Amino acid sequence: MNQPEPKRRFFYDAEFIEYPSTIDLVSIAIVNEQGMSLYCVSSEFDALKADPWVAENVLAKLPPESERMTRGQIRSAVLDFLSPSKANKVELWGYYSAYDHVAFCWLFGPMVELPRGMPMYTRDLKQWCDRLGNPKLPPKPANEHDALADARWNLDAWRFLEDIGRSIELLATERRRQINNKGWDSEHDDEYVQGELAQAAACYAAPASIGRIDMSEPPGAWPWAPRWWRPSLDPVHNLTKAGALVLAEIDRYRRVRARVPQAANAKSGDGLRCEKCKDLLRRDHSRLRYACPCGATWLNDRDIKAGDPAPKTSND
Repeated sequence: MNQPEPKRRFFYDAEFIEYPSTIDLVSIAIVNEQGMSLYCVSSEFDALKADPWVAENVLAKLPPESERMTRGQIRSAVLDFLSPSKANKVELWGYYSAYDHVAFCWLFGPMVELPRGMPMYTRDLKQWCDRLGNPKLPPKPANEHDALADARWNLDAWRFLEDIGRSIELLATERRRQINNKGWDSEHDDEYVQGELAQAAACYAAPASIGRIDMSEPPGAWPWAPRWWRPSLDPVHNLTKAGALVLAEIDRYRRVRARVPQAANAKSGDGLRCEKCKDLLRRDHSRLRYACPCGATWLNDRDIKAGDPAPKTSND
């Protein structure tokens, strides 16, 4: 049985004139992952309805009218370039692409009349960028708002974000492996209240970064039994393990905070279950800040957050 081919990615930009009840397509450009491109300019838009900004930044950059196409011709050119089908699905990418997608789809009529294999949505680079922490994207082209220049920039931006996303996905995949295959879920991780997860991450990360790691013996700071020391000869794999352990420690600490929303009584210690916290309270009410291994954070003598039970002694 023939398997369908994976989705093919295309990066596009549309320039348009917007006015009540419509988005009037001016030009559209599409670029594939290999850099091949399609550029079409409509001969049917109403230039008189363009506002001054569109007239200056979009219309002034267009080719002469002799090189323009009807909407029907653009539709045929787009179909030839994308070649969508049930077995060859298309993946569309844009930047701030809500209006672009409407202008694109209206080439084919109502949404229900989109060709087979053509998506009903465009993946937005800006949304992906926000999810990754809004890193600084590559600089925009000098001829920004030319549809072809912007479509090519969309490809550059996708490659940039893909590099970042690939590393994040490595960490997420390793974390899922730890949970699903090893059973190291939140209940398991909550046992380690003395920083063991972060400590183990450091043991994997530091040697991996300089390319030196002892495959047989764990470093002195390793928090668990030697049998749990399982490095790889691949530095990236070791750094991935380290990153997943850091994610586990972040999640553990967030759970600690979520479980103890109310402040403990600063005088009696009510609400404090960790012996270290109680001992500190008995000795000194004036500490401005103290972070207990249980996860409690002491901001001042009237704002003491309760933490986890006393640390366990088992290293396994």
